[in-house]
Amino acid sequence: MPVLRRAARGNKAAMYLPMKLPHIVAGTAFLGNIATGLFWHFRAMRARDPRLLVVMILKPVL
Repeated sequence: MPVLRRAARGNKAAMYLPMKLPHIVAGTAFLGNIATGLFWHFRAMRARDPRLLVVMILKPVL
């Protein structure tokens, strides 16, 4: 029985890194998208052009 437990634990560890990498990449992209949107929003606010503000509010950065 202990042999099966070690094999199951090894399989779980083998899946940890491949599942962690997309999670880290997706989290970084998500936070980066928020930071980029805020950067362009504040830049549009400094320009004081109402058209730019409307674009920044209605069309999020993809």
